[in-house]
Amino acid sequence: MKGDRPLPAGGKLRFLVVTAFDTRYEVGYLCSTVNEAYCRRHGYSFWPVLLTPEGMVQLAGGRHCAWGKVALLHHLNDRTAAEKAAADGIDAGAFDYVVWIDADALVLAHDTQLEHFVASAQGADLIIGEDMADTDLVNTGLLT
Repeated sequence: MKGDRPLPAGGKLRFLVVTAFDTRYEVGYLCSTVNEAYCRRHGYSFWPVLLTPEGMVQLAGGRHCAWGKVALLHHLNDRTAAEKAAADGIDAGAFDYVVWIDADALVLAHDTQLEHFVASAQGADLIIGEDMADTDLVNTGLLT
C-alpha cells in the first residue's frame, strides 16, 4: 500500500526506533547501546523497552516472544494505548515513522540514514527488511 506523506514542518522526517528485550538478554544491552548511538547521531528517538522475562511472555500473549513486537507496535498505534505510552514519554503520533529493530540486531552502517530506506520505498506504508538467507525473503527483525 502506498501513500504520500508530506514532510513535517522543518522538512526533516521524525523517526522513533523501538526495540524490546528481557532483562536477562545480554545481547539486547549490547545492541541497544550501538543502536542508540546511531539514533543519537541522526537525531532519531530511541525507545528500548526492557521487561522481565515474565513481562515478555505477557507482552507476547503467551506466544513466542517474537510476537511481542506485534503487540508493542499495535500498542503504539492504538489511541488509548498511545496515551499510556505518552505517559512513559513516548508520543507515537509525534513521529512520521516508527521503526522496529529486534534486540539482537544492530546498525552497522552508521553513515546510512533511515531517510534513505524511506525514499527507496517510494511512499510505501510498510517497509520490511529482506533476510540474507535464501530460505526466507521476509525478515521482521527490521520494520519501518
